[in-house]
Amino acid sequence: MIGKLSRKLTHTSGYILAVVCFPIFLGMLVSGQQSIQAQTDTIFWFAAPEVSTDLNSFDRPIFFRLSAFSQSAYVTIEQPANPAFTPMVLWVPAYNTVNVNLTTFIDQIENKPADNILNYGISLRATKPVTAYYEVASTSSNANPDIFTLKGSNALGNSFVIPMQNVFPNNSTVTPSAKSSFDIVATEPFTQVTITPSKAIIGHPPGVPFTITLQKGQTYSATAAWQSAAEHLGGSVVTANKPIAITIKDDQVQPTGQTCADLQGDQIVPVDVLGTEYIAVRGFLNEFVRDRLFLVGTVNSTQIFLNGSVTPLTTIN
Repeated sequence: MIGKLSRKLTHTSGYILAVVCFPIFLGMLVSGQQSIQAQTDTIFWFAAPEVSTDLNSFDRPIFFRLSAFSQSAYVTIEQPANPAFTPMVLWVPAYNTVNVNLTTFIDQIENKPADNILNYGISLRATKPVTAYYEVASTSSNANPDIFTLKGSNALGNSFVIPMQNVFPNNSTVTPSAKSSFDIVATEPFTQVTITPSKAIIGHPPGVPFTITLQKGQTYSATAAWQSAAEHLGGSVVTANKPIAITIKDDQVQPTGQTCADLQGDQIVPVDVLGTEYIAVRGFLNEFVRDRLFLVGTVNSTQIFLNGSVTPLTTIN
């Protein structure tokens, strides 16, 4: 979901990932070099993150929301690597939205445990262009909802840099432990994925590349080893020899000194879809939390300019 911040930001000498963070929403702001028609497409891939459960069902119900425009569409939801999952075929009438409740299958949709190759990748195929998003629609007294907008072909690529906030820790009172993560799904057989985590993840130390091989529809969850803000995974690098899609998640983010905590996440886009100009709209957070914009460079010596200034605000690598 697109966040809110009332500043215009541009940069030169490379690309950046911009993430707007506030207690409820976190999103990718993307300005591509090419023409992008929102997230409308006929093929989508998605890796659903694990969300903490606790006693109040923070992680459920879960839905896909599918919307058609001027043309009705059949949409097939399947898990290509999981023969136990029966494909679903949905009819989405023109100018309508269909809600698909997947809660019954949550244990074969959420990607857990971390540092394992799983068969939980989801593909959606439509006969006509549609939009799709995945929603954790928690309605408990301590609700932990968010939506993950599926980007279609714009989500697929071979090179990614992970954006993540690094100011707030994760709530330490829920089960399983709330963590930040990025979840990878392969779209083709024999996909070699190389991951260089910026901080320690479960099963791997920081800064040391490792390679896994995924078959079509298989997934891998790179999950932070620790909950502190400083140990979040922003700046991690992922490359692949075939197209993959990545979902980021920051579960039960808890601003310092506040009692509230909330899920943040989105499906991100690869480096070749990023751009050099970003616009955000300010939200309504109070003085204790504030809206925040997090920038991650994809090349060295990236200068950042704010509100049309000719003087760089800063330079990042």
